[in-house]
Amino acid sequence: MLKGKQLLGSYNSKGKNISLNTLADISKSLGLKVRSHKSLVQEDTLIIQALAKKLSSIGSFEDAMPLYHQLVVNSTTCENHWYGLGVCLMNCNKFELAAKAFNVLSQLSSPPLETFLHLAECHFNLGLFIEGEKNLDECKTNHALKDPRLIERVKELEAFWLNASSQKGA
Repeated sequence: MLKGKQLLGSYNSKGKNISLNTLADISKSLGLKVRSHKSLVQEDTLIIQALAKKLSSIGSFEDAMPLYHQLVVNSTTCENHWYGLGVCLMNCNKFELAAKAFNVLSQLSSPPLETFLHLAECHFNLGLFIEGEKNLDECKTNHALKDPRLIERVKELEAFWLNASSQKGA
């Protein structure tokens, strides 16, 4: 199991490219190939994205995962694709891989507000409580103020993990 900073995917500080190391890691773990289909036209991408969203919305995360993976392969800087991949991985209990996806997402220019909340969930499920608490702090200080629903979710997650950690210590 990876710890803290090892979960981070490397990011080009100029913001031009995300290192494919994280994507290659996820691909290898899922048994998928990193093959870019540059011949995909906009319509193909939109169809794949619509299908992936539909499958996710009905809870078919296992089926949506390779579609989001392909979308990320074709567009490594698209926040929506990384988010979709991370959510699928998290819902399939692949928390280590989901944390990698959310870490990459957190480094992009406009990650969804829930990114740090999901990252905290992954870290908590991996037993990385300090990392999870840092993610929640980031969520509360920089993101939750923009969405009252997020504030409630942060409080629920804090209460749940406080209870879980106190039961482990008892």
